[in-house]
Amino acid sequence: FDTAGWKDAFIAASSANCMDAASKQYPGTNVGSDPENYVTSESRRIDFILYDGFDICSYQNIFTQKQNIYPSDHLPIKARMDFSILF
Repeated sequence: FDTAGWKDAFIAASSANCMDAASKQYPGTNVGSDPENYVTSESRRIDFILYDGFDICSYQNIFTQKQNIYPSDHLPIKARMDFSILF
């Protein structure tokens, strides 16, 4: 996924081997459904981080629950990136 210079953090992190195993296995959830209804196909993801001008360092879906409740019907995404210096 690279349109007009935008990169998909999931694909970039997967290629750079800087993604945790759970995020690779379960890249997201089905929209509007139970958060535990994880999708196992990358092509069924509904949440994206698109970026430009950074180097991807890590990517992670957040599976954390508080009192058995997820914060959303989507899995939050956390990505760490470093600025790329463009000259």
